[in-house]
Formats: sequence, structure tokens, C-alpha cells
Amino acid sequence: MEYVGLGKTGLKVSRVCLGCMSFGDESGWMVTAAGGK
Repeated sequence: MEYVGLGKTGLKVSRVCLGCMSFGDESGWMVTAAGGK
């Protein structure tokens, strides 16, 4: 697995993790907590 630096934090995260992450506010395409149960 390939890891990349996360800005200037010194943390390294996998590209898979970063690719699956949501940024910003909730959108209509996101599942709510209640809907995920």
C-alpha cells in the first residue's frame, strides 16, 4: 500500500483512505446515521 504525507502535519495516510474520505458539509448523496442502520 502506498502512503502519502498529509500536508505539513508529518502524518502519512494511505491513498485508499484519502480517496474514500468526504470533505465539507453533508450532501444529498451521503447516507445518514439512521439510514445506515
